[in-house]
Amino acid sequence: MNKVTLNIFLTALFSLRVNRLRATITIVIIALGITSLVGMQTAIDGLKWSLVNNLNSLGNNTFSITRENSALNFGHSRSQDRPPEIGYRQAFKFKKAFDFGADVSISARALSGAQARFKKIETNPNISIIGGDEYYLTSSGFKLEAGRNFTPTEIEKGANVAIIGRELNNLLFSPEYLGVGQVIYVGDRRFTVIGVTEAKGSSFGATYDKSAVIPLQCARKNFAQTIATNYSIKVTVPDVFLLEQAVLESIGTMRVVRNLKPGDKNNFGITKSESLKVLLEKNLSYVSYAALVIGLITLFGALISLMNIMFVTVTERTREIGTRMAVGASANSIRIQFLSEASFISVVGGIVGIILGLVIGNLVSVALSLDANLPIQWIVISVILCLIVGIVAGFLPAQKASNLDPIESLRYE
Repeated sequence: MNKVTLNIFLTALFSLRVNRLRATITIVIIALGITSLVGMQTAIDGLKWSLVNNLNSLGNNTFSITRENSALNFGHSRSQDRPPEIGYRQAFKFKKAFDFGADVSISARALSGAQARFKKIETNPNISIIGGDEYYLTSSGFKLEAGRNFTPTEIEKGANVAIIGRELNNLLFSPEYLGVGQVIYVGDRRFTVIGVTEAKGSSFGATYDKSAVIPLQCARKNFAQTIATNYSIKVTVPDVFLLEQAVLESIGTMRVVRNLKPGDKNNFGITKSESLKVLLEKNLSYVSYAALVIGLITLFGALISLMNIMFVTVTERTREIGTRMAVGASANSIRIQFLSEASFISVVGGIVGIILGLVIGNLVSVALSLDANLPIQWIVISVILCLIVGIVAGFLPAQKASNLDPIESLRYE
């Protein structure tokens, strides 16, 4: 940057100091647009990463059988239009009849909002109790950090044993101590901890690590009043290349279990982890586009406002422009000065908006128990958008200023 160009930029900055109020108002308008854009994208990226990461942990060789035709029901269908629930008898009958060499897991949520206790230490009433079988951990993407899985006898007899999540372990014991072998209480029910799972993370505010898995028969026996009536079935095949064949086989088996006649539509759904991931990413991308549109609308308003302010500035500084031209300033230097002022205002507004957007977006992520993140792509896009707004908003006023007649400008009152 040569000395002449530096002087032009310094003159532009000095002019902004003189018109601080106008510059500040425009910066705030631009910052609002960038804050909405970056803030929403930061939260969305955190949510997307969490969801995809959890689905990836399931692997591509697992699928679920649900009562719905789609695992994601974004509509509000009436209850009478929904397929019948998958009860325990149907789920157990499917598991017994499905002869494909695959692992079939049956589970149900036994209690939400439970309070766990170890000696005098109590958790908040936000613990989930899940009834599962010997295949629940594998089909749900859990890995044991310590201890063991349920034995066939514990599953059959409904023993009072539990496999707890890492966060629940930390709440009852400590991060340095894994409570395998210890006795905990859920309400007045006593459970022996036989395993602790590795940290899995959370999505949509649901913390998988703050839960306890107990044998399904134990859940049905101890939590008969609260256990879900709609059971979850997950199938894990040994080879991903057998997945489609297993899906077709499961459809035939489930139709028999549900007593469907030839020609009847399936009143259940099959959800593969890979297809669910694609569906989630697709729906989240719509939210991203909506956030982009909102940000662009706000920035368009900021562009109009900035252009209006720059036109007013040119009019008010007509004599100053004439004086500069009279002492030798070229039309090009005048043009660069006003473009620099507009671009500087826009970029400063963008920087403020990016900072606010990152703070707000990550606060939302933390509130939803998601990991904080830095959306580099959207930060770069925001900076480019701000530069475009500054150049477009400043071009016509700068052109007007550079075309002023020096003599007429000096005579301007």
